[in-house]
Amino acid sequence: MSSTTAAVGLLHLMIGVIAMTASSLSAIGNSIPLRRSMPTGER
Repeated sequence: MSSTTAAVGLLHLMIGVIAMTASSLSAIGNSIPLRRSMPTGER
């Protein structure tokens, strides 16, 4: 039973890592158009 619990814990960890990575990529992706639309003096 303990190996099942460990597997579930690992699965939750993996989901957390995937969610954080997706969030970071989304934030980077959203900042690129903002950076392009800014006047060059504000970069």
